[in-house]
Amino acid sequence: MVMLAHHLPTRRRNLLVCDAETLLRPRASDTSQTHQRSAVRHGAWLCLAYVRTGDLDQAVHTGHLALQRLPEVTSVRCKALFAEIRAELAPYARRAPHVRHLITEIGRQVPRSAPR
Repeated sequence: MVMLAHHLPTRRRNLLVCDAETLLRPRASDTSQTHQRSAVRHGAWLCLAYVRTGDLDQAVHTGHLALQRLPEVTSVRCKALFAEIRAELAPYARRAPHVRHLITEIGRQVPRSAPR
């Protein structure tokens, strides 16, 4: 849903992201120690959804929650989602210190891949 919303006009995008939020939020905000990988993935997707609709405050908040769980997860796909979050937040970093802080934290936990 989040990937599809990225390619839609704004009104339809916001409706689809609202639906995605309903599906992603419960697991993304689950604080139990079980299903950490799932919570990270749901949180990362929710963060991307917020970025793509321009809700940077929610994106940063959700991104931090998901990032806190990342040390417990070894999934390459989860780490790739954070690389995508970092890339999508980059244009906002100059004018938003809270965005810059999240990008820095992602950089600490998910170093950029070495060139091939």
